[in-house]
Amino acid sequence: MISGSPSGIGAELACYCLDNEFDILLCGEDDGLERAAARLAGSSGAVHAVRADLATREGVEVVARTLREVHRPVDALLLVTGSDAAASALGGELEAGLQLIALDCVHVVHLVKRIVPELVARGAGRILITTTSAADGAVGAICDAIRAFASAFGQALRGELHGTGVTVTLSSFDARSSFRAMLAGDELALPRTLTPREPPAAGR
Repeated sequence: MISGSPSGIGAELACYCLDNEFDILLCGEDDGLERAAARLAGSSGAVHAVRADLATREGVEVVARTLREVHRPVDALLLVTGSDAAASALGGELEAGLQLIALDCVHVVHLVKRIVPELVARGAGRILITTTSAADGAVGAICDAIRAFASAFGQALRGELHGTGVTVTLSSFDARSSFRAMLAGDELALPRTLTPREPPAAGR
């Protein structure tokens, strides 16, 4: 399952998942969600899309309910925080800033609480939490706060899940590095240059 915008790193992560024989469920409110799902539909894995506002409790519950209804185990939970489009649109607007914080912090905690117990019960699973890229000014302050929250939450979650068979990977780098680190169960992704559609090592 991949949360967040279906463009940028979210779209790249979706490609890597499909290249490595994962079926995927994309969720987000971006207008390009259905287009992204249609574009990926010709891949080897199944592609599902759920339109939901992840900045709201109701939106996250829609995603969690959808996962229960498809009766498929979640092997990997990819939580994409930060959106270049959303960050650039912030400007100095208070409401926009609060919306971005709600999206990038609250949905991560909410989905983890809904999905991770299933992974722990199975004794296997992967979690990837991506963090926002650097920005300037007021936007940068909010992105820095989101990045700090994602890092602190991910590290605490990793400690809680130690010994359960569920790994937690934190990354602020490109999709390829992030995905490969998640597959390997690394705690942190290492910076690498993204090569378009270059598949990572085979295997799950």
